[in-house]
Amino acid sequence: MMNNLYDLLNITGNKEDKIKEAIKKTKNELHDLTENQTCKIYSSYLSNNLTSNHIVNKIIKTGDFSSYDHHFILIPNDNKSYYLIDLTYSQFNNIEYFEELLKNG
Repeated sequence: MMNNLYDLLNITGNKEDKIKEAIKKTKNELHDLTENQTCKIYSSYLSNNLTSNHIVNKIIKTGDFSSYDHHFILIPNDNKSYYLIDLTYSQFNNIEYFEELLKNG
């Protein structure tokens, strides 16, 4: 039943355009906030903006399955694929946790 509701909510517009709109709105709202160690804030804002655009999403917490706690968003694209959105990804350049996140998160 949820898949039918999901399809109806997104029938009026392009899903990728709505995702881009939510990302842009989130970045504008948080423009003064650094990306370093703020993944929970960015993910929470983005999740709320996606939800307001009727985009089903899930905040993933790597601390549930990894030694490093990081948050990002997954959005089902269809039954076989997902969009992964991490607005604070750049904070991991040259950081020891980056390789672990790539392997496990």
